Amino acid sequence: MNYFELNYIEQSYSLIDTYKHMLAKDRKLVQNRKDRYSAFVNSCNGVLDLKVNYDETEKGLLKKNVEASSVFMKHWLLEKIDEMGNGN
Repeated sequence: MNYFELNYIEQSYSLIDTYKHMLAKDRKLVQNRKDRYSAFVNSCNGVLDLKVNYDETEKGLLKKNVEASSVFMKHWLLEKIDEMGNGN
């Protein structure tokens, strides 16, 4: 989230990839929590993609998916999605 806010796009993608690998290998994390974190990471990737290459249709799909899920940090994700297309 911090890298996104600082507009560190490449570093954000790298951190997302690292976190995906960590989640896949973590055997102690409860599956429900792992699912929520994975959904967050995938949604962050979608928000980054929008920031790099804005597409109104993709924005709508991403927002719909986030709203329908029990993703971690849902409020922040929806806030960032709503900001897209408004000069970002």
